[in-house]
Amino acid sequence: MKEQTTYKKDALNRFSVSDAGKQAAGMYDPGYEHDNCGIGSVVNIKGIKTHETVENALKIVENLKHRAGKDAEGKTGDGVGILLQISHKFFSKAAKQLGIELGEERDYGVGMFFFPQDELKRSQAKKMFEIIVEKEGMKFTFGTADLKGAHPNSVVLHVKGKNGRERKVQACSLGGGRIMINELDGIELNCTCEMPTIVVNHVDQPGRVAEVTTMLSMLSINIATMSVYRDRRGGRAVMVVELDQEIDGSVLNILQSLKGILKVTYISTGGK
Repeated sequence: MKEQTTYKKDALNRFSVSDAGKQAAGMYDPGYEHDNCGIGSVVNIKGIKTHETVENALKIVENLKHRAGKDAEGKTGDGVGILLQISHKFFSKAAKQLGIELGEERDYGVGMFFFPQDELKRSQAKKMFEIIVEKEGMKFTFGTADLKGAHPNSVVLHVKGKNGRERKVQACSLGGGRIMINELDGIELNCTCEMPTIVVNHVDQPGRVAEVTTMLSMLSINIATMSVYRDRRGGRAVMVVELDQEIDGSVLNILQSLKGILKVTYISTGGK
């Protein structure tokens, strides 16, 4: 009886009742368990920078059940993200286009700020930031870009894949962990990506849309919603097709092989 009482007291002091019975192993210690949002870490102990590290970090996010605040229905939350090292090569190139010399790697920091839309309040916020930074003995530069009537919480991403393919994406945060893609490779569109989504870049010609939808039908893939956009008549066009189910790479390969199809991108929701 005495032994049992001692165990209970130790369990309450070191970790929650739900963790009782868990044993320390390797770097794991049940004493560090908390009933809060999940967090994970992926590192390369040799300091080698690869996209594999990012992919592994995203896998952690996908598998964390309690990863952000959620509403009563459990369908929306306050967002989740990953923290990365600064890509010196990318920011050096981007800053140079703005006439800014960053110096060497780790000589600078990068931040994104959502300032008030009111001009006076925005100026006050910038001035306050400037004063704090100068007190810390640092220099800073604000870079701005005109996104032509974009949502206030907008960001433009220039991404490049392992195969050399590049894409330019403009998107905005709608709150509650939701986003809206407003522009893709220079073509305006609207896509929330809340369902499994295929983005098909194609030539604006008769029959292209029909070929894609017919092929999806033959593969027993149901279309939930579909929108078509183009930059001009006979120019570049984009189909945004939201599906009722997840698909695999074989479907993308089939669509890519169709006549007039330039590029096919799949956005998975992870089966959610």
